[in-house]
Amino acid sequence: MVMKIVKLDQLPASALDADTLYLKRNLETQDFEAHVTDREGETLYPLSGTHSKAEIVEISQDGAFTQPDRVLVYTGYPGMYKGLLGADKVAADMAANYDIVVLGSGYQVPGHVEYGRTMTLVAALGAKGVKVYGTVPCGVNTTNLTVEQITTLITQWATLGVDGLFLKEFGFGTRSSRTRQQQIVAAVRAVGKVYAASSAGYADVLLTSIGQVPGGEGDWMWNDFAAWNPTNLPLDFGIGDTYVLENYVFSPTGPKNVNEGFAYYTNLRAALATLPGRGFWGISVFAETGDQVDTTKIGNFTLVEDAVAYVWASGLALNATGVGIVGSAYGVNGTIISAAPYRLPTLSIDRNEYVYDPTGTPSVTRTFGEMAIKLTANNSAVLGLEIIDNRKTLLSGVYPRAAATDYVTQAELNVLLADIQAALTQINGV
Repeated sequence: MVMKIVKLDQLPASALDADTLYLKRNLETQDFEAHVTDREGETLYPLSGTHSKAEIVEISQDGAFTQPDRVLVYTGYPGMYKGLLGADKVAADMAANYDIVVLGSGYQVPGHVEYGRTMTLVAALGAKGVKVYGTVPCGVNTTNLTVEQITTLITQWATLGVDGLFLKEFGFGTRSSRTRQQQIVAAVRAVGKVYAASSAGYADVLLTSIGQVPGGEGDWMWNDFAAWNPTNLPLDFGIGDTYVLENYVFSPTGPKNVNEGFAYYTNLRAALATLPGRGFWGISVFAETGDQVDTTKIGNFTLVEDAVAYVWASGLALNATGVGIVGSAYGVNGTIISAAPYRLPTLSIDRNEYVYDPTGTPSVTRTFGEMAIKLTANNSAVLGLEIIDNRKTLLSGVYPRAAATDYVTQAELNVLLADIQAALTQINGV
């Protein structure tokens, strides 16, 4: 049996810096084995099992795992964002850091002082491939707009060319009944848009029958559902629409407790699994002090970046399609809370293994190929994040590596490199 090794330098731009995909092709079965090396030559993330040529091409082009989108929810004046002057500079900064931008309500109204800048910004972000959503407040016990007024706001945003509508305060907890929700969504569909609906209770958006609500009678989501959708009316929550949970993992008072956290998120994950093509954004809201994160409200973490990593890891574990980090002011003064997202390697393989363990210190573990994320939390605001690395070394190390017989020598490496060059000629289509 002859094995040939093929080196593919052309990885997607989203891959880790300077990574190289190596393939071993069995010339008898035509199957591939694969692993990735980093720029120091260390072997990373072997792709378990064998793969067909088509599978390898797909992996090398697109990666086997989709990272959550980076979501910015920004309610401040577009012209005040980070103190930047000019829609082109604002758009450039947003596009460099976010995949989705949600703009605050009011700026879509003709005659508003920011209307022109908002129109320019929406167009500039769209040209850069950033999706833009316009905020529409829907709560009865908050803004209490009529459906007619809400319809006008939706139409105004559509005129500006946004990709979708951010329906804030959409849930039953704001006394927005299912009938009212249906009317609002009908207005969204009338302008040909998708929507992202924010609600404290996921049942208010994802479920159509009170019998589907976990916890049963007496549970807060069950009570809300019974009060505001007593006849089990459906909701048009279609392909491309998104459920949004604000105060995800962190709220301005600190970390969410266990009952509001893992158990709730696990049920949410199960509900979303029955609705393919729909999205879920988790938006963490940190307490602010002096335009910075209040580090006394991030549990046992001392560094903001550690709390942010925990948020992103939670999003990865729970199949979020988007994750956002905001301060409690939502950027109203132009200042935003930002931090780099935690990213899994592009070539991570999603095994879809998810375990919620409520015993002892509750935990959630999600496996991605040779890596896993483990999250822990208790009701004393003590959080834990562990990145479990089960990567196996194949060809690795700095060459030559004397006195290490399990590594190839420099001479062997030279032969290997010659084999790679020969394989590039021998194996067609790779």
